[in-house]
Amino acid sequence: MSAVVRPINVFDAAQRLHVTPSTIRVWGTRYKARKVGIVDRKLYFDMLDLAVIRWLIVNEIPVPPTPEERDRIRAELTISRVSLNTS
Repeated sequence: MSAVVRPINVFDAAQRLHVTPSTIRVWGTRYKARKVGIVDRKLYFDMLDLAVIRWLIVNEIPVPPTPEERDRIRAELTISRVSLNTS
């Protein structure tokens, strides 16, 4: 698991990434986006993992099947100083 996890619920993640909440849920299934947990019936994902998934899709790069592989990509992008726009 990633050393840093930024929990975010589906609706807030959708708003930040400019996609629909259903898109976030689909990513959870299709790409096995890292799920952090459920609180008060709200599903939380790792914002950093979702940001990498979106970046890969926008740049037409195949999305790796595991969060660990995406962590490695994120680390490489961070070293390269590529912004993933997670704020």
